[in-house]
Amino acid sequence: MTGLERALASVRGEQTDRRATFLHNFQMGAQRSGMDFGQYYLDGEKTAEVVLAMQKEFGNDVVLQENGTAALAEAIGASVVYRKDQPPVDHQAFLKKIGDVSLLPESINFYRKPAASASLKATSILASELGSAALLMGRGDQGPFSLAGLLLGMDQLMMELAAGESEQEIHQLLEYCTDICAAYCVAQIEAGAQATSMGESPAGPDMISPAMYRKFALPYERRVIQRVHEAGGLISLHICGNAGAILEDMAQTGADMLEIDQKCSLRLAREVQQKYPVCILGNISPERLRNGTPDEIRELTRTALEIFGGETRYILGPGCAMASDTPAEHVSVMMEEVRMRKFE
Repeated sequence: MTGLERALASVRGEQTDRRATFLHNFQMGAQRSGMDFGQYYLDGEKTAEVVLAMQKEFGNDVVLQENGTAALAEAIGASVVYRKDQPPVDHQAFLKKIGDVSLLPESINFYRKPAASASLKATSILASELGSAALLMGRGDQGPFSLAGLLLGMDQLMMELAAGESEQEIHQLLEYCTDICAAYCVAQIEAGAQATSMGESPAGPDMISPAMYRKFALPYERRVIQRVHEAGGLISLHICGNAGAILEDMAQTGADMLEIDQKCSLRLAREVQQKYPVCILGNISPERLRNGTPDEIRELTRTALEIFGGETRYILGPGCAMASDTPAEHVSVMMEEVRMRKFE
């Protein structure tokens, strides 16, 4: 099977020749480029070149193409800082208060925005160069709840949620963010990616209660996912931290894939998967991939493979973004361990 065939079959729950793999290695790419990280993340051609080289080296069946977490916030008008050796970050909230939603731009041309246009360019190049080697996932940046936090300021959003006095305004902001997120995710599909994904880390139990997730995040994530499906694409949902308390809710969004953080129980994810036809991605610790020993990485990989056994809807990879200085040999150990074990 080709990497693309293997990945698609895994998402659909069909039998494959071996377990499919993915890598969350965009920071490794910046390090390998030899460029200032800020310049690299704004250079779609260089990003595509490095990502393609890494896929050839490691042989991952899913290629995740992204340039951080600030592309959408920047496109809307938030202040973003491009750092020398770290991904770009949202520097200053765009909105002064929750009632300022009307000040947000009505429409956005992503191809005229620095980070967004660079990402879409990289996706377009990779779509033509990868062929059947791997499934291309063009990151749709942040989900609605996360984007709302970037625009308003996460501290301010949390205080508004706790006070409970501005629910109408919060929902107005989330409606806006949903439209922007969906449009950008669809743009990634239109640029040639077979799949996209969105990050919703602030919506996890580490930040808000499961009840708040169901009220302020899940309905809006579901709408983004529906838009992507209507555009003919697949979509993955990623929430950092221990999302165990909301895993079933995440599965009910309709996402094709759930990216599970290393803090979340893979056994629990396996149990949830018995109820919902969703593909699980993860969840080898990025910290151990960076700092562990080859034997430890082999053992972590074996354990993950054993948990899912013969279940087809599972793709092995890191639980979150790998550090820029993650040793290539550690990544190779994980990938080789997968390739040497027959599908059970």
